[in-house]
Amino acid sequence: MSQALPLQNKGIFRNLPTFPSDITDLTALITGANGISGFHTLRVLLDAPQRWKKVWIVSRSPPLGEDDELLLCRAAGGLEKSSIRPKRIVLQTGAKNYGGHIGQAISPFVESAQRVTSEPNFYYPQEDALFDHCARTGAKWNVFRPSWIIGAVENAQMNAFYGLGVYAAVQAHLGRPLEFPGTMAAWLKDHAHSHAHLTGYLSEWAVLNEHCGNEAFNSSDQGSFSYALFWPELAKWFGISEVGRPELDESKMQTISMPGKPPIGFGPRASLKFSWSFVAWAKESESHEAWKEIMKKHNLLNDPFEDPEGQFMFTDVAVVPDAYGRLSPNKARVMGWNGFVDTAEGIFAAYREFGKLGMLPPMAVEEARPLI
Repeated sequence: MSQALPLQNKGIFRNLPTFPSDITDLTALITGANGISGFHTLRVLLDAPQRWKKVWIVSRSPPLGEDDELLLCRAAGGLEKSSIRPKRIVLQTGAKNYGGHIGQAISPFVESAQRVTSEPNFYYPQEDALFDHCARTGAKWNVFRPSWIIGAVENAQMNAFYGLGVYAAVQAHLGRPLEFPGTMAAWLKDHAHSHAHLTGYLSEWAVLNEHCGNEAFNSSDQGSFSYALFWPELAKWFGISEVGRPELDESKMQTISMPGKPPIGFGPRASLKFSWSFVAWAKESESHEAWKEIMKKHNLLNDPFEDPEGQFMFTDVAVVPDAYGRLSPNKARVMGWNGFVDTAEGIFAAYREFGKLGMLPPMAVEEARPLI
Protein backbone atom coordinates (compact mmCIF):
# COMPACT_ATOMS: atom_id res chain seq x y z
CA MET A 1 0.00 0.00 0.00
CA SER A 2 2.59 2.59 1.10
CA GLN A 3 5.23 1.39 -1.38
CA ALA A 4 3.78 3.49 -4.22
CA LEU A 5 3.87 6.70 -2.16
CA PRO A 6 6.81 9.07 -1.58
CA LEU A 7 9.05 8.78 1.46
CA GLN A 8 9.38 11.45 4.13
CA ASN A 9 11.81 12.61 6.81
CA LYS A 10 10.81 13.48 10.37
CA GLY A 11 13.77 15.09 12.08
CA ILE A 12 16.58 12.55 12.39
CA PHE A 13 14.31 9.73 11.17
CA ARG A 14 14.70 9.44 7.43
CA ASN A 15 13.04 7.64 4.51
CA LEU A 16 9.85 6.96 6.43
CA PRO A 17 6.71 5.74 4.65
CA THR A 18 3.67 7.83 3.87
CA PHE A 19 0.15 6.44 3.79
CA PRO A 20 -2.98 7.11 1.74
CA SER A 21 -5.07 9.96 3.13
CA ASP A 22 -8.18 7.77 3.27
CA ILE A 23 -6.74 5.64 6.09
CA THR A 24 -8.50 7.31 9.00
CA ASP A 25 -10.29 6.68 12.29
CA LEU A 26 -8.15 3.74 13.36
CA THR A 27 -7.96 2.50 16.95
CA ALA A 28 -4.91 1.07 18.73
CA LEU A 29 -4.36 -0.49 22.15
CA ILE A 30 -0.81 -0.32 23.55
CA THR A 31 0.09 -2.44 26.57
CA GLY A 32 3.18 -1.43 28.52
CA ALA A 33 2.82 2.16 27.36
CA ASN A 34 5.22 3.58 29.95
CA GLY A 35 8.06 1.30 28.84
CA ILE A 36 10.74 2.33 26.40
CA SER A 37 9.13 0.63 23.38
CA GLY A 38 5.48 1.24 24.22
CA PHE A 39 6.04 4.92 24.96
CA HIS A 40 7.81 5.61 21.68
CA THR A 41 5.21 3.67 19.70
CA LEU A 42 2.57 5.79 21.43
CA ARG A 43 4.36 8.95 20.30
CA VAL A 44 4.47 7.70 16.71
CA LEU A 45 0.72 7.08 16.65
CA LEU A 46 -0.13 10.37 18.37
CA ASP A 47 1.84 12.13 15.64
CA ALA A 48 -0.83 11.00 13.14
CA PRO A 49 -4.18 11.92 14.80
CA GLN A 50 -6.18 11.76 11.57
CA ARG A 51 -5.00 8.21 11.00
CA TRP A 52 -5.26 7.07 14.63
CA LYS A 53 -8.50 8.43 16.08
CA LYS A 54 -8.23 6.54 19.36
CA VAL A 55 -5.15 5.21 21.11
CA TRP A 56 -5.81 3.32 24.32
CA ILE A 57 -2.91 2.66 26.67
CA VAL A 58 -2.50 0.16 29.50
CA SER A 59 0.37 -0.17 31.92
CA ARG A 60 0.69 -2.66 34.74
CA SER A 61 3.60 -3.83 36.87
CA PRO A 62 3.02 -7.51 37.70
CA PRO A 63 5.23 -9.22 40.27
CA LEU A 64 8.70 -10.13 39.04
CA GLY A 65 8.92 -13.71 37.90
CA GLU A 66 5.33 -13.90 36.70
CA ASP A 67 5.08 -16.02 33.56
CA ASP A 68 5.60 -13.84 30.46
CA GLU A 69 3.44 -16.14 28.37
CA LEU A 70 0.66 -15.74 30.93
CA LEU A 71 0.84 -11.95 30.63
CA LEU A 72 0.29 -12.15 26.88
CA CYS A 73 -2.49 -14.71 27.25
CA ARG A 74 -4.28 -12.49 29.75
CA ALA A 75 -4.17 -9.50 27.42
CA ALA A 76 -5.29 -11.49 24.38
CA GLY A 77 -7.88 -13.40 26.40
CA GLY A 78 -9.35 -10.17 27.72
CA LEU A 79 -9.90 -8.94 24.19
CA GLU A 80 -11.49 -12.24 23.21
CA LYS A 81 -13.86 -12.28 26.19
CA SER A 82 -14.89 -8.72 25.38
CA SER A 83 -15.64 -9.71 21.78
CA ILE A 84 -12.96 -7.31 20.56
CA ARG A 85 -11.40 -8.59 17.34
CA PRO A 86 -8.22 -6.71 16.39
CA LYS A 87 -7.17 -6.90 12.76
CA ARG A 88 -3.51 -7.07 13.79
CA ILE A 89 -1.72 -7.97 17.03
CA VAL A 90 1.90 -6.93 17.56
CA LEU A 91 4.41 -8.61 19.88
CA GLN A 92 7.87 -7.16 20.47
CA THR A 93 10.57 -9.55 21.62
CA GLY A 94 14.24 -8.98 20.78
CA ALA A 95 17.54 -10.15 19.38
CA LYS A 96 17.90 -12.83 22.08
CA ASN A 97 15.51 -14.78 19.87
CA TYR A 98 18.62 -15.86 17.93
CA GLY A 99 20.66 -17.09 20.90
CA GLY A 100 23.56 -14.67 20.61
CA HIS A 101 23.39 -14.06 24.36
CA ILE A 102 24.33 -17.73 24.87
CA GLY A 103 27.27 -17.78 22.48
CA GLN A 104 28.17 -17.40 18.83
CA ALA A 105 25.15 -17.81 16.57
CA ILE A 106 24.98 -17.65 12.79
CA SER A 107 25.28 -13.98 11.88
CA PRO A 108 23.66 -11.91 10.59
CA PHE A 109 20.50 -12.94 12.38
CA VAL A 110 17.69 -13.62 9.89
CA GLU A 111 14.03 -14.01 10.78
CA SER A 112 13.85 -17.50 9.24
CA ALA A 113 16.51 -18.86 11.63
CA GLN A 114 15.50 -21.90 13.67
CA ARG A 115 14.82 -21.47 17.35
CA VAL A 116 17.70 -22.02 19.75
CA THR A 117 16.41 -24.50 22.32
CA SER A 118 19.58 -25.34 24.25
CA GLU A 119 18.40 -22.97 26.99
CA PRO A 120 14.91 -21.70 27.91
CA ASN A 121 13.77 -18.57 26.09
CA PHE A 122 10.47 -16.97 27.11
CA TYR A 123 10.13 -15.36 23.67
CA TYR A 124 9.14 -18.69 22.14
CA PRO A 125 6.11 -19.50 24.32
CA GLN A 126 5.00 -15.89 23.89
CA GLU A 127 5.12 -16.30 20.13
CA ASP A 128 3.30 -19.63 20.29
CA ALA A 129 0.54 -18.10 22.41
CA LEU A 130 0.21 -15.26 19.89
CA PHE A 131 0.08 -17.65 16.94
CA ASP A 132 -2.56 -19.79 18.64
CA HIS A 133 -4.72 -16.78 19.50
CA CYS A 134 -4.57 -15.40 15.97
CA ALA A 135 -5.32 -18.79 14.40
CA ARG A 136 -8.36 -19.09 16.66
CA THR A 137 -9.71 -15.55 16.16
CA GLY A 138 -8.68 -14.77 12.59
CA ALA A 139 -6.45 -11.83 13.53
CA LYS A 140 -3.08 -11.40 11.86
CA TRP A 141 0.13 -10.93 13.82
CA ASN A 142 3.53 -9.27 13.67
CA VAL A 143 6.61 -9.91 15.80
CA PHE A 144 9.37 -7.29 16.00
CA ARG A 145 12.88 -8.08 17.19
CA PRO A 146 15.01 -5.04 18.07
CA SER A 147 18.57 -5.14 19.34
CA TRP A 148 19.84 -2.80 22.09
CA ILE A 149 17.02 -0.27 22.40
CA ILE A 150 17.64 3.49 22.40
CA GLY A 151 15.08 5.92 23.81
CA ALA A 152 14.31 8.07 26.84
CA VAL A 153 11.85 7.06 29.57
CA GLU A 154 12.01 7.43 33.34
CA ASN A 155 12.64 3.71 33.86
CA ALA A 156 15.90 3.54 31.92
CA GLN A 157 17.19 0.11 32.91
CA MET A 158 16.42 -1.32 29.47
CA ASN A 159 18.43 1.45 27.82
CA ALA A 160 22.12 0.54 27.79
CA PHE A 161 23.09 3.99 26.58
CA TYR A 162 21.69 5.81 29.59
CA GLY A 163 24.41 4.28 31.75
CA LEU A 164 26.96 5.30 29.14
CA GLY A 165 25.74 8.89 29.31
CA VAL A 166 26.03 8.85 33.10
CA TYR A 167 29.58 7.50 32.81
CA ALA A 168 30.55 10.24 30.33
CA ALA A 169 29.03 12.95 32.52
CA VAL A 170 30.94 11.76 35.60
CA GLN A 171 34.24 11.42 33.72
CA ALA A 172 33.79 14.97 32.42
CA HIS A 173 33.00 16.23 35.92
CA LEU A 174 36.15 14.58 37.30
CA GLY A 175 38.32 15.76 34.40
CA ARG A 176 39.14 12.20 33.37
CA PRO A 177 39.48 10.53 29.95
CA LEU A 178 36.63 8.61 28.34
CA GLU A 179 38.08 5.12 28.72
CA PHE A 180 36.90 2.06 26.77
CA PRO A 181 36.62 -1.26 28.68
CA GLY A 182 36.49 -3.78 25.83
CA THR A 183 38.86 -5.41 23.37
CA MET A 184 40.13 -4.04 20.09
CA ALA A 185 37.64 -6.33 18.34
CA ALA A 186 34.74 -4.84 20.32
CA TRP A 187 36.09 -1.34 19.58
CA LEU A 188 36.08 -1.94 15.82
CA LYS A 189 33.01 -4.21 15.56
CA ASP A 190 29.98 -3.01 13.59
CA HIS A 191 27.29 -3.01 16.29
CA ALA A 192 23.54 -2.95 15.62
CA HIS A 193 21.22 -0.81 17.74
CA SER A 194 17.52 -0.05 17.58
CA HIS A 195 15.96 3.32 18.32
CA ALA A 196 12.54 2.75 19.89
CA HIS A 197 11.00 5.54 17.82
CA LEU A 198 12.11 3.95 14.55
CA THR A 199 10.74 0.61 15.73
CA GLY A 200 7.46 2.43 16.32
CA TYR A 201 7.46 3.66 12.72
CA LEU A 202 8.31 0.14 11.50
CA SER A 203 5.45 -1.30 13.54
CA GLU A 204 2.94 1.15 12.10
CA TRP A 205 4.17 0.48 8.55
CA ALA A 206 3.87 -3.29 8.95
CA VAL A 207 0.43 -3.13 10.57
CA LEU A 208 -0.96 -0.92 7.79
CA ASN A 209 0.36 -3.10 4.96
CA GLU A 210 -1.57 -6.29 4.29
CA HIS A 211 1.39 -8.07 2.72
CA CYS A 212 3.22 -7.77 6.06
CA GLY A 213 0.62 -9.74 7.99
CA ASN A 214 1.81 -12.84 9.88
CA GLU A 215 5.47 -11.85 9.52
CA ALA A 216 8.34 -11.30 11.95
CA PHE A 217 10.76 -8.43 11.36
CA ASN A 218 14.12 -7.48 12.80
CA SER A 219 14.23 -3.85 13.82
CA SER A 220 17.48 -1.88 13.71
CA ASP A 221 18.63 1.61 12.86
CA GLN A 222 19.69 0.26 9.44
CA GLY A 223 23.14 1.87 9.57
CA SER A 224 26.70 1.15 10.68
CA PHE A 225 28.02 1.97 14.14
CA SER A 226 31.32 1.25 15.89
CA TYR A 227 32.65 2.46 19.21
CA ALA A 228 35.86 3.48 17.44
CA LEU A 229 33.81 6.12 15.61
CA PHE A 230 31.36 6.88 18.41
CA TRP A 231 33.71 7.25 21.40
CA PRO A 232 35.32 10.53 20.19
CA GLU A 233 31.86 11.95 19.45
CA LEU A 234 30.57 10.98 22.90
CA ALA A 235 33.58 12.70 24.45
CA LYS A 236 32.79 15.91 22.52
CA TRP A 237 29.18 15.86 23.66
CA PHE A 238 30.25 16.03 27.30
CA GLY A 239 33.33 18.21 26.86
CA ILE A 240 35.93 15.49 27.46
CA SER A 241 39.26 16.24 25.81
CA GLU A 242 40.98 12.85 26.09
CA VAL A 243 39.66 9.62 24.58
CA GLY A 244 41.00 6.30 25.81
CA ARG A 245 41.67 3.28 23.64
CA PRO A 246 41.11 -0.43 24.24
CA GLU A 247 43.69 -2.45 26.14
CA LEU A 248 45.83 -4.28 23.57
CA ASP A 249 47.29 -6.86 25.95
CA GLU A 250 44.32 -9.17 26.52
CA SER A 251 46.27 -11.10 29.16
CA LYS A 252 45.62 -8.11 31.44
CA MET A 253 41.86 -8.40 30.94
CA GLN A 254 39.22 -10.21 32.94
CA THR A 255 37.49 -13.05 31.11
CA ILE A 256 34.02 -14.49 31.66
CA SER A 257 33.37 -17.72 29.77
CA MET A 258 29.84 -18.62 28.74
CA PRO A 259 28.80 -22.01 30.16
CA GLY A 260 26.76 -23.37 27.26
CA LYS A 261 27.62 -24.61 23.80
CA PRO A 262 27.42 -21.97 21.06
CA PRO A 263 24.10 -21.88 19.18
CA ILE A 264 25.99 -22.21 15.90
CA GLY A 265 26.63 -25.83 16.90
CA PHE A 266 30.42 -25.90 16.72
CA GLY A 267 33.49 -23.90 17.66
CA PRO A 268 34.70 -22.50 20.98
CA ARG A 269 32.44 -21.30 23.75
CA ALA A 270 31.88 -17.56 23.86
CA SER A 271 33.64 -15.33 26.35
CA LEU A 272 33.57 -11.71 27.42
CA LYS A 273 36.86 -9.87 27.91
CA PHE A 274 37.15 -6.49 29.58
CA SER A 275 39.75 -4.41 31.37
CA TRP A 276 37.11 -2.92 33.70
CA SER A 277 33.33 -2.91 33.97
CA PHE A 278 30.72 -0.17 34.23
CA VAL A 279 29.11 -1.98 37.18
CA ALA A 280 32.39 -1.98 39.12
CA TRP A 281 32.99 1.66 38.16
CA ALA A 282 29.50 2.57 39.42
CA LYS A 283 30.25 0.93 42.78
CA GLU A 284 33.24 3.21 43.37
CA SER A 285 32.41 5.85 45.96
CA GLU A 286 34.18 8.55 43.96
CA SER A 287 31.91 7.94 40.96
CA HIS A 288 28.78 8.14 43.11
CA GLU A 289 29.94 11.27 44.92
CA ALA A 290 30.67 12.96 41.60
CA TRP A 291 27.16 12.13 40.39
CA LYS A 292 25.66 13.59 43.57
CA GLU A 293 27.52 16.81 42.84
CA ILE A 294 26.20 16.77 39.26
CA MET A 295 22.66 16.16 40.54
CA LYS A 296 22.91 19.13 42.89
CA LYS A 297 24.41 21.42 40.25
CA HIS A 298 21.81 20.64 37.57
CA ASN A 299 18.79 19.77 39.73
CA LEU A 300 18.68 16.19 38.49
CA LEU A 301 16.13 13.73 39.85
CA ASN A 302 17.55 10.26 39.18
CA ASP A 303 20.41 8.47 40.93
CA PRO A 304 21.34 5.35 38.93
CA PHE A 305 24.14 4.57 41.41
CA GLU A 306 21.56 3.32 43.92
CA ASP A 307 21.29 0.13 41.82
CA PRO A 308 24.60 -0.39 39.97
CA GLU A 309 23.80 -3.88 38.69
CA GLY A 310 20.31 -2.98 37.56
CA GLN A 311 21.40 0.16 35.73
CA PHE A 312 24.90 -0.52 34.42
CA MET A 313 24.93 -4.24 33.63
CA PHE A 314 23.08 -3.58 30.37
CA THR A 315 25.76 -1.03 29.49
CA ASP A 316 28.49 -3.60 30.05
CA VAL A 317 26.77 -6.25 27.95
CA ALA A 318 26.07 -3.79 25.13
CA VAL A 319 29.61 -2.38 24.93
CA VAL A 320 31.95 -5.27 25.78
CA PRO A 321 30.96 -8.19 23.46
CA ASP A 322 32.96 -8.60 20.27
CA ALA A 323 31.13 -11.57 18.73
CA TYR A 324 27.44 -11.14 19.56
CA GLY A 325 26.11 -11.02 15.99
CA ARG A 326 24.08 -8.51 14.02
CA LEU A 327 20.44 -8.28 12.98
CA SER A 328 19.88 -8.62 9.26
CA PRO A 329 17.73 -5.78 7.84
CA ASN A 330 17.13 -7.61 4.56
CA LYS A 331 13.61 -8.94 5.09
CA ALA A 332 12.04 -5.59 5.97
CA ARG A 333 13.86 -3.95 3.06
CA VAL A 334 12.73 -6.60 0.59
CA MET A 335 9.14 -6.04 1.72
CA GLY A 336 9.36 -2.27 1.26
CA TRP A 337 10.71 -0.72 4.48
CA ASN A 338 13.27 2.08 4.08
CA GLY A 339 13.33 3.80 7.48
CA PHE A 340 16.72 4.87 8.83
CA VAL A 341 18.26 6.79 11.71
CA ASP A 342 21.93 7.43 12.36
CA THR A 343 22.56 5.70 15.68
CA ALA A 344 24.77 8.48 17.03
CA GLU A 345 22.08 11.07 16.27
CA GLY A 346 19.52 8.78 17.90
CA ILE A 347 21.59 8.47 21.09
CA PHE A 348 22.12 12.23 21.19
CA ALA A 349 18.37 12.85 20.84
CA ALA A 350 17.73 10.40 23.69
CA TYR A 351 20.29 12.17 25.87
CA ARG A 352 18.56 15.50 25.22
CA GLU A 353 15.28 13.96 26.34
CA PHE A 354 16.94 12.42 29.39
CA GLY A 355 18.06 15.95 30.22
CA LYS A 356 14.45 17.17 30.10
CA LEU A 357 13.47 14.30 32.41
CA GLY A 358 16.10 15.38 34.95
CA MET A 359 18.23 12.29 34.37
CA LEU A 360 21.32 13.70 32.59
CA PRO A 361 23.08 17.07 32.74
CA PRO A 362 23.21 19.38 29.70
CA MET A 363 25.70 18.43 27.02
CA ALA A 364 28.47 20.66 25.71
CA VAL A 365 27.25 20.69 22.09
CA GLU A 366 23.92 21.57 20.48
CA GLU A 367 23.72 18.78 17.92
CA ALA A 368 25.31 15.48 17.01
CA ARG A 369 27.43 14.74 13.98
CA PRO A 370 26.20 11.65 12.12
CA LEU A 371 28.78 8.89 11.74
CA ILE A 372 29.47 9.56 8.05
